Amino acid sequence: MSVKYSKAPISEIIFGVVFKSNILFQNGVLFELLSELKDRFPNMFTHPSLGEEDVVNGLIQVTILHEDAGFSAYRLVSNDNKWQIIFHQNSFSLHWVRKDTEDVGNYPGFSNIFSEFLSIINLIKAKINDLDTHIKAYSLSYSDRVNLQEYEESGLSIFEIITIQTPKFSISKKEYSYNNFYSRYSVFCEEINGYSIFGINTPTLPIGQLLIIDNKLKGYNDDSIEVWFEKAHKIQTSFFENIFSETILKMWK
Repeated sequence: MSVKYSKAPISEIIFGVVFKSNILFQNGVLFELLSELKDRFPNMFTHPSLGEEDVVNGLIQVTILHEDAGFSAYRLVSNDNKWQIIFHQNSFSLHWVRKDTEDVGNYPGFSNIFSEFLSIINLIKAKINDLDTHIKAYSLSYSDRVNLQEYEESGLSIFEIITIQTPKFSISKKEYSYNNFYSRYSVFCEEINGYSIFGINTPTLPIGQLLIIDNKLKGYNDDSIEVWFEKAHKIQTSFFENIFSETILKMWK
């Protein structure tokens, strides 16, 4: 299946699932998975547990429940560094990653990454009966990283790349507009029975100033895994086509 925006600067896409308890730790399931996946992901690293992000009473909160997640995360990495899996005792996520130094245009597409994710789900289903009854939430995240200097050289400002506008003010007849971002937003999405958490940031790195757009969808309902992620993908596509300007979208086709 072709990718509609083949030149879009997608830097990471993450498929995830969170379970209601530390079910992957029970009966040695996690360590069996680490062993079975070592050929596809031969490089393993351990890290402190990562927090689980949720919207609680209108606030974006990150919590770590060690009794569920454990104290360590296991990160498996492919030899080309493009694929990663992160396991906790109560969750796992599959990541496709593009480094800032790599050219755009190598994104394998939603369907191919979802197939990889399903293959790991099926490995777990072979070890845990009625796995669906243990699922707390699914998640689908996209991250786009735009090198602003590359577009400024073509005469495009940040406000011609994205549709967000910021307040302006004038001092001594000089007009100013805020152009450095560090903001996060959330909204409830009925279709996935969960939330979209959107972040925008403009850090300055050695390669130049970046515009980073992140959008994470997280939720769960009675839909099959295929239907839930298809709905989430449609929401992500709509978000992408609305956060970026028509001018830049045409350039990325």
